[in-house]
Amino acid sequence: MITFKKCMAVAAMATLSLGLFAETKEPVSKTNAATAGIFSTDLDDFTNVNSWSNVNPKDFYLYFGMDNGLSELASSYDIGFAKYFKKIYWGTYFSGNLGTSTNTTTTVGGTTTKTKTTGDSEWVFNNTIGIGNLGLALNLHFFDDGSTKTKTGDTTNYTKDTDLDITLKAGLKEYAIKKTKIVPYAAINYSIGDGTKVKSGDDITNNRTSLFSVEAGATLPLKGSKTFEQTLSPSVKFYTEKAVSADNGTFGIQIPVTYTGLVNASSNFAFGFTASLEPSLGFGKGAFSFGLTPSAAFGLTYATKKNIDLNAGVEFALPSYTYGKTTVEGITTTTTTKSSSWDGNDASLTFSSGFAIKVSKNFLIDCSYEALFSLFGSDTSSDLTSTGNTNFWNTVNSILVHNIGFDFSIKL
Repeated sequence: MITFKKCMAVAAMATLSLGLFAETKEPVSKTNAATAGIFSTDLDDFTNVNSWSNVNPKDFYLYFGMDNGLSELASSYDIGFAKYFKKIYWGTYFSGNLGTSTNTTTTVGGTTTKTKTTGDSEWVFNNTIGIGNLGLALNLHFFDDGSTKTKTGDTTNYTKDTDLDITLKAGLKEYAIKKTKIVPYAAINYSIGDGTKVKSGDDITNNRTSLFSVEAGATLPLKGSKTFEQTLSPSVKFYTEKAVSADNGTFGIQIPVTYTGLVNASSNFAFGFTASLEPSLGFGKGAFSFGLTPSAAFGLTYATKKNIDLNAGVEFALPSYTYGKTTVEGITTTTTTKSSSWDGNDASLTFSSGFAIKVSKNFLIDCSYEALFSLFGSDTSSDLTSTGNTNFWNTVNSILVHNIGFDFSIKL
């Protein structure tokens, strides 16, 4: 069975890294996806600043996958590699789709125009170094949603529609506070994008937004037993967001807390659950906001006698609460607007499933198989025709043949 002891820090890191902007993109195993983030494999660990030493390859660790692992694109190609160089561990991860690049040249009346068009490109490139108890990581994420560059004679015009995230992370495998061992981490992120930069003649328009954040957190063990483990994972993130063309920006704080409980019911069956609550505060010129976002997840894994693990999970998106206040000072009057809402429409269920095949001691085929999602959907609606499943065979076909993702990993 996929071990559940090592997934504590990984599940906490994944939960805490999502945040408001979800800038961090790290490798996620099909087991982790199929169990709603509860259980993990070496794939979830090998570039994690807290859990990299769990992989511990004697020679090397290698994996390859194909799936829609990135948020923006329909597909991506994933590859990872890890190895010890004497006492220094190195894990590297690439995921992405290089998209399209088209060059055209047009000549009219002796004037030549060269145009380069790029788009639908997104990639992640992460590198982690492990030394002793310390893990250090540099993560890069790039997305191009369609950019052009045109050169006519000596004049160059362009439209840049790109996003770039740079994240530095540090973490410890464990840190002792008296008799309690915690798993701490810290991260710094800078990103720019969410808009376009356009040059037309001598005019340049830039409506992109920059974001800078600092985050720290830890996983804290709670009292349990041989068959039950539980942790609490608090963190805090401070961020500033500013439009490039604006004079003022906003400042915000996020304080997510995640509880994780894991039960080893037998030698071949385990289940776990998480509950998260994320309060957030935002401050700007004449503006204040408060948000409260809860969520929960449940996952299970069962090891058959045929070296196949069956995995399933469900994520619960719970109603969220938001409050906002803005004050606009005019020449003669001041206008204050307040709003608050508890959005029950946020409530939904998302089902996941999959299986892992242990071909040998060193070779694992990990699969996410969206049979439960195809059967139950992603909401609490009882209208079976709302997703287009108007007859029995459409439903059967969706369950049997659609949306299967694979990861192949070797550890020698």
